[in-house]
Amino acid sequence: MICKTSPRGLVAVLRMLIASTFWLYSGLTMGQTTSDCNGAVVLCGDLYQEVNASLNTGDVYEFTGGCNASLEQSSVWYTFTVQADGLLSFVLDPLNPMDDYDWGLFNITNGGCDGIGSQLLSPEMGCNSYGVAPPEPNGATGISTANGGTGDSNGPGNFNGPAFNADLPVLAGEQYALVVMNWTNSLEGYTIDFGQSTASLYDELPPQLDSLWVDCTLSEFGVRFDEPVLLSSVEVEDFELVAPDASVHAFTNVTPLDESGGLASMFSMDIVTPVTSSGTHGLFLSDVSGSVEDNCGNVGEGFISLDLTLLESPLSWDPMTFVVCPDDQVNMSVNGVVIQPTSTDYSYVWIWEDGVGFQVVGNGAGLESVGDGTYSVELETVPPCYSAEGL
Repeated sequence: MICKTSPRGLVAVLRMLIASTFWLYSGLTMGQTTSDCNGAVVLCGDLYQEVNASLNTGDVYEFTGGCNASLEQSSVWYTFTVQADGLLSFVLDPLNPMDDYDWGLFNITNGGCDGIGSQLLSPEMGCNSYGVAPPEPNGATGISTANGGTGDSNGPGNFNGPAFNADLPVLAGEQYALVVMNWTNSLEGYTIDFGQSTASLYDELPPQLDSLWVDCTLSEFGVRFDEPVLLSSVEVEDFELVAPDASVHAFTNVTPLDESGGLASMFSMDIVTPVTSSGTHGLFLSDVSGSVEDNCGNVGEGFISLDLTLLESPLSWDPMTFVVCPDDQVNMSVNGVVIQPTSTDYSYVWIWEDGVGFQVVGNGAGLESVGDGTYSVELETVPPCYSAEGL
């Protein structure tokens, strides 16, 4: 088979073959520079101007799309999350029209950055490596039916499709990663304009407290935001727990539970002063130390409530001995030995050891003996948290 391509395309093919081998054998360590997907720039507006030219590929050599044959060169990665359904369109316009930029677009909703390279995990949604040889200018590229775009993969060179792809339908909640590669290693930069899109692409909503949970001792709390927030904006003073009597509880620490790329949505916190009463408590966001923010600078707000039940630990006691006449029975009662707290419900399990084996013989606060042997009872709070035993 004979392939027709431009001189620039022939060079591209050779470089792609070399790059493919490198990508297959390179170490896949997590990178945090903008030349790696995990360190991507989050896009928060229709127009973005890139002034920080990259002349490297970051810490991870990543797959960049079929039209690029996995070549990654002088790359910068960007991410955004679709807010409302519609068509995605963008124009990547070099500040110097002679410069040549290639790009690849991936849906990382399910597979994240680590899934790029797999059509099952983070599928490729678009790719364009159109280019012409000097002295002709390359000009803009991107996704734009209005600019003559067709198909979803064009290039390399100028005999394999136009500089623009066709508009792409996208759905709310989908997350995308866009890699832009600086083929000519220019330091002049470019703009990316998403203004033609009919889809809403940028997060303009403040992060909200989504859920709150606590361990049974009411000492360790967990909170989830409805979106990742910047770790640099989160301080322990940002949270306060307000009791039904309006008293305020502070926390000793706030620890991210799902940190990734300087962001997290779940945190754990240990309370300073113990909760002293049952009832509805509210966790509020405070601005004492500044505000919690998401990656687009939206400031967190609101509160979330949770009904808390203060459990008291049951009381145990030392072994007791009863001597009875043959055929007599003994009535044993937990509260007859130690008066248990009345503010908490308890479950009971009585076990009888008759010298041959063990068997459960009761589950109430009292029990009538069924024969000679040793009786033990375990008390546990309802719901389970604290327990105690007696013999």
